[in-house]
Amino acid sequence: MARIKTQKTGIETEAEFFAKVDTAATLSVEIRRLEADRDKELQEVRERAEVAIKAKKELLAGISDACAAYATENRAALFEAGKKSAATTLARFGFNFPAPSLVLASKRRNWAGVAEYIREKYPRLARFWLIWKEPEVNKSAIKAAHLRTANLTKLGLKLQQKETFFIEPKDNGTQSEQ
Repeated sequence: MARIKTQKTGIETEAEFFAKVDTAATLSVEIRRLEADRDKELQEVRERAEVAIKAKKELLAGISDACAAYATENRAALFEAGKKSAATTLARFGFNFPAPSLVLASKRRNWAGVAEYIREKYPRLARFWLIWKEPEVNKSAIKAAHLRTANLTKLGLKLQQKETFFIEPKDNGTQSEQ
């Protein structure tokens, strides 16, 4: 075998080079196998946890609904005058107004009609207010434009905001898992 001179590679012969190439290939296969085993184990853990998470979410939704109904009926007793929230040792609860949602102002117009109206009357704004893959109203862009109520009404839209009940755990690090 001919001796090939290399610069600081640590490989002296062609045989060593081929051995290193084979080692690199073996390591690549081992890495792929380990990653596949890891992914399989993670998927199994996710599937087991998903069952427990779903059950807890359903229980939480039921309890939250019951608490919301009670709080609505007994608002004066639960909250100080002028307040919309209160706290227990583990949680804050109360009523808040989440971000308003964009809804149709009347039943005479549908979303396709709103999209067509925007395309006809506001062609320059259509590129912002419409999603072009499917002619669809870009609700977040219209909300971000902060249009006046009169302008929303022209489009056949309105902002709707509904008070909702919330329960938030206090994140003080002293809660124990139950």
